[in-house]
Amino acid sequence: MMGLAVVLVTTVINPSLILAKEVRIAIIDSGATAHVDEAISFSSYPANTDPLHHGTVVSQLIRQGAPEAHLYMLQVCEHRDGKLKPSVDAVKDAIRWAIANSIDVVNMSLVIEYDQEIDRLITDASIQHGILFIAASGNNAMKSQFAMDANGFMTRNKSSGVITFPASNKYVISVGGLNKQGKVARYSDQVSDIYTDGKVMGQEGSSFSCARISAKVAEILKLSQANNKSSMLAYLK
Repeated sequence: MMGLAVVLVTTVINPSLILAKEVRIAIIDSGATAHVDEAISFSSYPANTDPLHHGTVVSQLIRQGAPEAHLYMLQVCEHRDGKLKPSVDAVKDAIRWAIANSIDVVNMSLVIEYDQEIDRLITDASIQHGILFIAASGNNAMKSQFAMDANGFMTRNKSSGVITFPASNKYVISVGGLNKQGKVARYSDQVSDIYTDGKVMGQEGSSFSCARISAKVAEILKLSQANNKSSMLAYLK
């Protein structure tokens, strides 16, 4: 595929003599039972629980890749129509919290229906506050209970020319997954900004690719001022 950007998540930044800063990462997800420094709930579920065991895995991947970052779990999962799904209102509140609390990176390993206010909040947070948003671009992870609900966190975009939301926001770094042959995986959108491995513990999906890129972004931020999408992609590609 022409123009395909691939990240193997193995690049080492020359630390030189720059004093590394602490990077603050907000993970908007289903909660976490481990791996985060703080957990805040914007739903009826406690943030230190994870009924879908999705946010915990995402947090683990980010912790492994960015061990010195300060991780916040922002629980947005709600029981609706008999299923566990991200609450649009909770996602809005989580983004507002990230803005108010000087977060550097927001990991959104989720896919939801387009919402104009969320789109506006992400744009404002990116432009006015320099927050980097990293979002999963499509998913059809068959072994992930979190991902099998076609109307929940993870949906597969049938069109190869359109990116799922919120990864479609032009200020968001959209992350797709690679299969073991190093090609764009079947569960991934085909027009993402960047791609990396999406497999972990018997599951696969753009959720996990997204987490790996968020960790990489955090490591870059420790020693750089790349606080917008274009400058960060220049480091990543």
